[in-house]
Amino acid sequence: MVVPILGGEDKHHHSAPPLAVLRPDPPPVEPRPAIPSDGRTTRLGGIALSVLWIALCAYYANTSIGWGNLVFMQPQEIGGIAGAAFMPLAFLWLVVAYLDRGQELRSVSVEIRQQLSRLTYPAEGAEARVSAIADSLRAQARELVQASNDASTKGEAIRDMLAKQVEAMTTVVGRVVGGLHQLA
Repeated sequence: MVVPILGGEDKHHHSAPPLAVLRPDPPPVEPRPAIPSDGRTTRLGGIALSVLWIALCAYYANTSIGWGNLVFMQPQEIGGIAGAAFMPLAFLWLVVAYLDRGQELRSVSVEIRQQLSRLTYPAEGAEARVSAIADSLRAQARELVQASNDASTKGEAIRDMLAKQVEAMTTVVGRVVGGLHQLA
């Protein structure tokens, strides 16, 4: 392969695909000890912040606007106040849902890693079970070969017996035909 080099020179460069470097598998990584949580803490925190926010909004509406004045406000003003009160709650619960989902994904990830570890490193006694199964299969194969040989031997004996009977019947038919020719 010719690789042009800036400056006018051409250098011949032979490259082969790199060989794979065999490295031992890294030891299994133990999962980080996580704070045991089923998402309850996150949801309780979300509920507490929601109640606190609604209480602050109610306090603001009571002290700044007055509950009686809300009736006299125009619809767009009421909509703005409602949006200002409930948009932060929507964002809060979006974050709570994201954190809850992340915790669930981490939990499932740990379970998958553990299952993969169990599949990768066979359990104790697996070699003995595999050896016992292999021995059983070998014994069954020997029995099957023996049964096939016995069936083959019996088949040959039946064939020989039938051949003798056909020969005897041919002889009898030949005598009968010969006797009929003499009578005729």
